[in-house]
Amino acid sequence: MTNSKKSNLLVSAGILFMKNGVALDSKKALSETPFLMTSRPLGKFMEGYWEFPGGKIESDESPKKALCRELFEEINIQVFQKDLMFILKRIHEYETFSVTLYVFKVLKWAGNLKPKEGQQVAFMTKEESLTKPVLPSNKDLLRDLC
Repeated sequence: MTNSKKSNLLVSAGILFMKNGVALDSKKALSETPFLMTSRPLGKFMEGYWEFPGGKIESDESPKKALCRELFEEINIQVFQKDLMFILKRIHEYETFSVTLYVFKVLKWAGNLKPKEGQQVAFMTKEESLTKPVLPSNKDLLRDLC
């Protein structure tokens, strides 16, 4: 007998606006203000698809700590946990696994955006993001937050 239970991946994602300090107090902010998305690097699940930056939460990390680490490792920016505002937690079911996604607004960051894993980075509006292939879990976020 095989175990049909799906594995669950814990992931933190950040919403970064083109300008530090943009308020996310309404759907209008996300639908009108450019926000950062990154493409999935070659060789990773759904390579080339766009997503909010972030990544896997390690067993010894909180979602905030993981997001700070991932943002530095992936796009060279420094973020402090105190500058992350929790927005929501969402579970997305893929065919063979599920993702529990912790989403934060990044209130402030330092450094120059520089992709470190061969991915693309771009600030885009919601309308622009709809013209790109976006991870299904992130499409759900765009729909719900915009």
